[in-house]
Amino acid sequence: MRSVREIILARRSIRRYLPTPLSRETVEELLEAGRYAPSGHNKQAWRFTAILDQKLLQELNQLVRAGFAALALGEDAPKELRDAKAKAERQGESYHFTYGAPCLIIASNDTSDPNAQASCACALENMFLVACEMGLGSCWVNQLHWLRDDLNLRKKLAELGVPEAHTICGSGVFGHPDGKVPGAPTRKEGTWSIIG
Repeated sequence: MRSVREIILARRSIRRYLPTPLSRETVEELLEAGRYAPSGHNKQAWRFTAILDQKLLQELNQLVRAGFAALALGEDAPKELRDAKAKAERQGESYHFTYGAPCLIIASNDTSDPNAQASCACALENMFLVACEMGLGSCWVNQLHWLRDDLNLRKKLAELGVPEAHTICGSGVFGHPDGKVPGAPTRKEGTWSIIG
């Protein structure tokens, strides 16, 4: 069995998946890992919505494409957001924000929680680490967070059980990697300080 440190060093963001579905038990293990993440003041105000239904994933993908098409961005918008919009428009029908993964987990949190984003990020990372331990791939996807105010997308997410008082903090996709998992890219030097 690998140590936590080994799993942290082995985890990669995977962007190609086999269509093999994940079992409900596997998804429950991922969600349980998220529930045990730290949360600001131990509020646990988050909600995790796991979507395994391929038709629903396709519907969400269409809403993301439409949301990006309608999104007006200025030059001051973050480069990552401008790039994501351009990619969705360039790829058209072949665009898939889930990279073909069979499972999407949406992490939302109460808009009144000042620690919403941090708490959900910790929860998703727990899920990513457990996925790695299970031999699964995972990847953080920002599209639902970036389009969290899109009315059509919000309506669909509400139908799926995302509380209306919640903001979308992040999402993760999970599945069996299609191909060999790459090694870790070189890490930047000079990213920490030790004082004292």
